[in-house]
Amino acid sequence: MPIGYEIVHKDIKYSDVETKKVKRKAAITKNEHFREILKQAYNNKILFSWVLADNWFAAKENLEYIHFTLKKNFIIGMKSNRNVVLSEGDKAEGNFTKVLKSRSSRWTVSQSMA
Repeated sequence: MPIGYEIVHKDIKYSDVETKKVKRKAAITKNEHFREILKQAYNNKILFSWVLADNWFAAKENLEYIHFTLKKNFIIGMKSNRNVVLSEGDKAEGNFTKVLKSRSSRWTVSQSMA
């Protein structure tokens, strides 16, 4: 069930260095909005165990916020060209695996963060 939404306001004007055109961007990133909506749901005592989002929100900061701060599980798509670690040992050794290669195992990002 969707619990919130935010309309993005591109309130900052800037000049693109390459094209020399005036562009606009938001003062608050989509990931910051995402975490704020989750925080609001949590603070409003909405009962949930899982967060479901598309790969647009698969940033490390979001995954850590859901897992470590909110103590919730998540299902979030990831692009197949992303690099991940499958264990703390792999992380310590710098052994990264492409998500595409890890599909053969029953691995999920939330398990690697436990």
